[in-house]
Amino acid sequence: PVSHGFQRFAPSFNRTAVQLSMNQGHNMKIKNHPLIWGGAVIVLAYVVSRAMVVSWPNDFWAWRKEVVLLSGVIMLAAMSVAGVLALRTPWLEQQLGGLDRTYRLHKYLGITAGVMLAVHWLTELSPGTLIDWGWLAPRVKGPKGPQATDLLSTLKGPAKDFGEWAAWAMLALVPLALWKAPYKPWRLVHKAMAVILAMGVFH
Repeated sequence: PVSHGFQRFAPSFNRTAVQLSMNQGHNMKIKNHPLIWGGAVIVLAYVVSRAMVVSWPNDFWAWRKEVVLLSGVIMLAAMSVAGVLALRTPWLEQQLGGLDRTYRLHKYLGITAGVMLAVHWLTELSPGTLIDWGWLAPRVKGPKGPQATDLLSTLKGPAKDFGEWAAWAMLALVPLALWKAPYKPWRLVHKAMAVILAMGVFH
């Protein structure tokens, strides 16, 4: 039988074709999964691009910054690709091996985005806890330079707030998106993800 989640994604799709696609999908090897290759490309591109402008991290604070940035990049990439898959482009569905595989990849991308959000947020908040536990010495900050007045510096405060609001919203919506809810509420939750993605990009 067609799963409830698939009925929400394609309620009028032919059941025989769905079952055939599912059987073929189970035979796909992990090493050929597009999510694995996509994640590897993103990580490699990030490492190469960062290596061109900064030195290799040599302490906790430098590693923390890179983990925060990389997890954010992966999260936004996963949400962006999931949004493209939701368009249900026939050519793309054919390349991915059918509608059922496309649906499952969309689902895994959503889960990946949720996990990366947790990594992003927990890494950002980790110094306070580690300092309280005595595992990390407080960072010694040098004297502040002149206050920047360019556009990006002006938007830093609002961008930080938007990121926090988006994180709270996503933490609430991801479980609802995975829950086997009726189609209309499920559809509204997924539409809200586009707003969260825009807030994340601004952040």
